Amino acid sequence: MKVMKNKKISVNKISAGLMIGVILVMVIRIVYVNITYPSTDMKIIKDSDTLYKKDYSVKVLSATDYTRDEWSDRLGQLGILHEEDVYNIQYYKEEKASDTQYQVLYNPRDNYSVIELELEITNTSDKELYLEMSDLFNLEQGINTTPEYINNYYTAALNKKVYDKDIDISLNSYETGKYILVYICNDYSTDYYIQSIELGNYQVMKILPVQ
Repeated sequence: MKVMKNKKISVNKISAGLMIGVILVMVIRIVYVNITYPSTDMKIIKDSDTLYKKDYSVKVLSATDYTRDEWSDRLGQLGILHEEDVYNIQYYKEEKASDTQYQVLYNPRDNYSVIELELEITNTSDKELYLEMSDLFNLEQGINTTPEYINNYYTAALNKKVYDKDIDISLNSYETGKYILVYICNDYSTDYYIQSIELGNYQVMKILPVQ
């Protein structure tokens, strides 16, 4: 009987230890989320205002949404080939073919919408600034929803750069530059927001429809 009692005490100690561990993990997670993404610090800013980040600022000069056909017309006017006409691309949900060069997050044969943003970015620091465009902010169809993804091919083409997997920004101290971001969205929406989340600095801007 004494042996059984010791075993029971050991099991209880292990259970108590596991419970304490779970509680600690939950507390740490709650503290981390509250510090990193403080909901009380959300700032709604107008589309005519400027998004201020740690070492730079972003101003949205224009925001335009296109249907697939409208985007095709725009590419024709600019003399830019469709991505699928330059590279052997494939929708990522399909089984990858042997001759596929890379997969994309939209179906080039299906209806999709395109969001084009013209930005003015200023380096507000006294040092050279190097950024990837994906680090600027998230484009979403609502607040705290799934972010849309930048299309590197069209973004590079409209910025007159050689297509690269990493679309980057380089600005000297206090220099200002203009850039274009292109997003291709599988689901059409009438409302689009950009969200920027930094420690203690949570900014949200509604960019479409244009006010």
